[in-house]
Amino acid sequence: METIIIILFILATLVFGIQLSFFSKPGVLLAWLSIVGIYTWGMHTVAIEQSYDLLRSHLQNNDRMIDFVVFLVIDAILGALLAIYMIRNHYGEKVKRFFKFSIYFPGLIVFPALFYFESLIYLNISGIDFKVMAIAIAIIFIVAIGGVQLLFRKSMPEVELRIEMKFFMHIFQLMGAIILSIKYLGLPVTKSPDHNIYSFEYIFILVAVVAIIALGVVWKCFQIKRKITHL
Repeated sequence: METIIIILFILATLVFGIQLSFFSKPGVLLAWLSIVGIYTWGMHTVAIEQSYDLLRSHLQNNDRMIDFVVFLVIDAILGALLAIYMIRNHYGEKVKRFFKFSIYFPGLIVFPALFYFESLIYLNISGIDFKVMAIAIAIIFIVAIGGVQLLFRKSMPEVELRIEMKFFMHIFQLMGAIILSIKYLGLPVTKSPDHNIYSFEYIFILVAVVAIIALGVVWKCFQIKRKITHL
């Protein structure tokens, strides 16, 4: 399960980065990056107290992980819905005023993800003053997330393409939540004891890839129909 958690945390960071790429005003982008830096520095006193055993105990705590799954599902559904309203607004269709400001909601799962990555850094690096490391990690996270949003902006200059990517990432998060719920709710699914091709991680990746391809085809047909309608 730890593999899926890490994949979901990386995905949350990418979703955060792609959402930041929609900000046309540099001030808003700098504000969110500042929040990342302040959060990272502020959590360093908690992050340095973590250990591999403690992190694993969190992952094995069913009640805590079920709460995380619920939080993940809510965040992913909201993100997917907001992506739909963003694409409607992009094509000039009428949307409620509230949803026009949905661009300023980059998601919340990124913060547990940043804390997890920060804890791993402290566990693997020693011999450096913690306060110095906290500042360094905060700067690294700011630069990394800023670089991710710039990469999306440059590689996908079309806004609608980035919105589509955001939508599919949220679908991927929902798939991960389904896998985690099967594990932590104890649903009747057989798991291979040998961790072979039928293990949770491989099933998760396979189902996600197939589903994203299928959703991509459906979304593309929807876009073609929309463009024909606007002609």
